[in-house]
Amino acid sequence: MNKHHRMLTNLHTFNIAARVLSFKETAEQLALTNSAVSHRIRALEKELGFQLFIRRVRHIELTEEGKKLLAVSNRTFDALFSEVEQISSNELSGEIYIAASPSIATCMLLPRLSSFQARYPNLNVKLIAHPSAKPFDYEPIDLAIFYGKDHYPNYYHKRIINERVLPVCTHEYAQQHHLFDGIKHLATVNFLHAGEKTAWQHWLDQMAPELRNCKIDPHHKYYDFNTYDFAHTAAKNGLGVAIARESLVTHWLASGELVSPFPAQPTGLGYDIVCLPGGEQRPKFIAFMDWLENESGIIQALD
Repeated sequence: MNKHHRMLTNLHTFNIAARVLSFKETAEQLALTNSAVSHRIRALEKELGFQLFIRRVRHIELTEEGKKLLAVSNRTFDALFSEVEQISSNELSGEIYIAASPSIATCMLLPRLSSFQARYPNLNVKLIAHPSAKPFDYEPIDLAIFYGKDHYPNYYHKRIINERVLPVCTHEYAQQHHLFDGIKHLATVNFLHAGEKTAWQHWLDQMAPELRNCKIDPHHKYYDFNTYDFAHTAAKNGLGVAIARESLVTHWLASGELVSPFPAQPTGLGYDIVCLPGGEQRPKFIAFMDWLENESGIIQALD
């Protein structure tokens, strides 16, 4: 067995052991003895020059170096096995691992994924709500969708939506507060805040010409939420008027569950597809982008 082959074998053994945190269970999965697994791990530690596990009396734990190696090996083996499966089956299959913020996952992706499933029935979706803009260091992510300033150094990224914000509420709430009769009636509503705490003021500033003769304070009477989907749900339940990202409420506006009595205004921010360099050339990434552009309605709806 040459050096590279031996290291690959030992890395695969480490990857399983690091996930289950048991040499005994690893041995059962690989049909090896406990001593064989232990020998492989020690050989790998010797070759790498650092310890991967802390051996306790009844269990094992990953060292900090072991945690870092697990993140790398997760990406490597998942990508390898996924590509092998696709080559063998000559079609898109296996798993696509997507990261997004909770609001993007709940409001943008989940209402539309049925069309992705219909188009790629053999491609399993693993969707993780991730608050960090850089989950690639911790998870074997194929792609992520993030909201921000289109600044992701050292990653491939492509802007898919330039976002706008707009006030939304139920039709009944809009009628109750006479919102269809003019922007001045916003003075009577309960303001629903979410995400960026300056979003309401940003929208009001851009509507300044229509607000010359009235004072509207979005922080006088309000409810505050830490995610947009909370604020959207509050608006749908008649609790007030939410300032919403347009891309996250298009399906509710189309169904009539929410209405927007006033125009949308640009934020200067938007949504980007992000992946590790080279990931944009993989079949799964290309398939997802093709779905976004041709079937999901996400990109066309807000250009």
